[in-house]
Amino acid sequence: MEGLKVFPGNVIRNLLTCTVPLAGGSQRTISFGAGDRQVIQTLLADSLPISSCSVALLFCQLDITNVLSLFCVTLTEHKVLFLSPSYQQLADACRDLLALLFPLRYSFIYVPILPAQLLEVLSTLMPFIIGVNAAL
Repeated sequence: MEGLKVFPGNVIRNLLTCTVPLAGGSQRTISFGAGDRQVIQTLLADSLPISSCSVALLFCQLDITNVLSLFCVTLTEHKVLFLSPSYQQLADACRDLLALLFPLRYSFIYVPILPAQLLEVLSTLMPFIIGVNAAL
């Protein structure tokens, strides 16, 4: 999380004060104050993502400060790499991060469990959310 040069509180404040278009409305370009440009468009079906109680587990494992930093890093289009020896925890953490972004939709590389044969994907220039087994 060292690449983040913006105070997470400012990004969250900008997110909470932006004007969100109506459901199914046209796209709107906004900035969260990190030199970024985000295009948002609300979905016609605004059902909540299914996350069960695992989002709470993410907060227990990472604490609120790290979850907020993770949230800000994702919003500002940085790379997010989860490492764990547990495939279940990798899948849960990646899914929970997407659930926290609701109603925004992540539109970059998303691979909850990256196979060993595809580790070179980690060197891509695109933002991503990827889970990798710690043994690799």
